[in-house]
Amino acid sequence: MGSGVSLGVHEAREVVFTAATTGLTKTIPAVNYPLTFVFRGSTAGSGPRCLGSLATTGDKLARVYGLDGACSAQHIGATTFANATTGGAQWTYGSDFNCVAVFQSQTDVRIYVAGVAGSAQAQSTTDVGTLSALPKLAFGVYDGSVKTFEQNGTTQLAQWFNVGMTGAQAWSLVRNPWQIFVPQDVPIFSIFTPGVVAYYPGSDISVAGWTPSTGTDLFACIDEPSTYNDADYITSPDRTTSAVEGWSSPVPAGTWSLAIRAEYLDSASGQIRLVMLDSGSSSVGSSAWQTLTGAFVTYTLAITTTGVSDRFRLEIQP
Repeated sequence: MGSGVSLGVHEAREVVFTAATTGLTKTIPAVNYPLTFVFRGSTAGSGPRCLGSLATTGDKLARVYGLDGACSAQHIGATTFANATTGGAQWTYGSDFNCVAVFQSQTDVRIYVAGVAGSAQAQSTTDVGTLSALPKLAFGVYDGSVKTFEQNGTTQLAQWFNVGMTGAQAWSLVRNPWQIFVPQDVPIFSIFTPGVVAYYPGSDISVAGWTPSTGTDLFACIDEPSTYNDADYITSPDRTTSAVEGWSSPVPAGTWSLAIRAEYLDSASGQIRLVMLDSGSSSVGSSAWQTLTGAFVTYTLAITTTGVSDRFRLEIQP
């Protein structure tokens, strides 16, 4: 949609809300899901504080709010609502935090937050039924049939987009929300045509036994947006168990260059390769086996695929 409070990273200005404000509300061309809301700012006091909402003239809406250190994304239909909440304190009053809410469909609502207490993500799959078009855009206030839950802190960035996002894309924005103005994705796993497009992990498919260095999602630990972070990684349970990850978007057939960074923790030797898979998990191409060492090394792989790949398998062997 492109409407909202949008201040560039180099600008020091903030939009300040008080408890008496009615927020920023306007009528826009009607939209529906998928939707994404991006926020950076703070709240100054207790109680629910609406960061942004899209609504009909009634109470059918999508809204994002903060409450006592947690953040929630609600998708409200005629009689039911989907509520995805981080739970627990992710931020403190007066401290800035980043929040991304994704309303992918009427059964898929997600909230991504990083603050002083670390990061959290939650998903709700409650079916709210068909949601009417949403022509009322609001920031700092819930604007359904009434205005309430006024924001009383500072808003540096608040923006609604009429697109959905993968978990990897949402986490990337949580780490740096200003990149909506200056894109800067450079993932740890990348298949790319130089200067044109990059692909990176966007979902976990079959990862039994594998563990992330932080959080619960493996793909979020192998999609660095700028430089490699050797403290952010995934670990296999043994020398033979594979992991299957989904790409951020389907990779067409062709010849690709792929960068992978890995190390072998055991004193014995080990190898790794990446196999490109189609939607039925059949191989459409693979890299050669790479010999691992006891330290992180970046391997550049050449893979030629014979069909579209929407997932890949990391294979290891002694």
